[in-house]
Amino acid sequence: MSDPAVVERFVAESLAASVTGAPERRRGGFDNESWVVPVAGIGRVILRIARPLADPTKVRAAWEAHGLATEAGVPTGRRLHFSVACEALGDRACRIVEFVEGNESPGVLEDVSTIPIFFEALGAAMARAHCVRLGAFSSRVDGSSPRFGRWSEYVASRVPAIVRRSVVSGAFSEREITELLSPLPALCVRVDPVVTPTLCHRDLHLGNLIAGQDGALRAIVDWDAAEAWDAMVDFVKLRWQVLDRYPGAEEALWAGYAAGGDPPMLAERLHIVDLLELANGVANSRLEGWSHYEDQNRRWLAAALERSGAA
Repeated sequence: MSDPAVVERFVAESLAASVTGAPERRRGGFDNESWVVPVAGIGRVILRIARPLADPTKVRAAWEAHGLATEAGVPTGRRLHFSVACEALGDRACRIVEFVEGNESPGVLEDVSTIPIFFEALGAAMARAHCVRLGAFSSRVDGSSPRFGRWSEYVASRVPAIVRRSVVSGAFSEREITELLSPLPALCVRVDPVVTPTLCHRDLHLGNLIAGQDGALRAIVDWDAAEAWDAMVDFVKLRWQVLDRYPGAEEALWAGYAAGGDPPMLAERLHIVDLLELANGVANSRLEGWSHYEDQNRRWLAAALERSGAA
């Protein structure tokens, strides 16, 4: 953990402003160290310090994704400062963003009257993000990783990595994971004409959504996983982790997102991103030793296959 005095000094110098209280370590998050710091004239800010040895170009790409979301009108904390390598904090990449006042969304959603308000606003915010069209499909929105002109080409580039992680971790045998992902090439070619590279958050769950007490969506936070994908990827975690818990949530989400009608080839596109993200989730959870998350992803993957008729 970083020294609070060093954190205070870094924030003060980066923002050219006085820190008005002690930095407070914020718990949670897998990869970043986060501190909430009160600053004169600004209010509270969050300093996010990347994990040791994190790729600074990936952190910079996440910073750019955050900026694109803000420009598109997505509610999220304002960007204040980026440092690719702060010597005083272990030469790690550091970001300072505005702290958004609000509540953890699960607590707010205990009041059923807030459910349609929150999820319709979330759908509208997702639609604004997905209006950001990018030049190519890529794992980094700033163009610092390989770029692909077609969705099928990009998915083909991702599959070998999922297979490799699955086999190395022991989550699946090579035969199992290859068979599981075998429908993807033909499916992706079918949907290619209607899929465009879009700004996608890729980690939308309740922990990354800040709500007002009245159910208003205050912010979508943590853009570290953002990539240029098919927009349907942003529905994966919401569909499997969230929507079934709240009556009317799915209808409200789609009402906010697709006022002009459902996206084309919706079922096929959702099945593609389900296979990619849930299979990858099983492998990554096994690699990290997160047995609970592995079990969850396996259940959701089985349900996705059954829903598609592929079980």
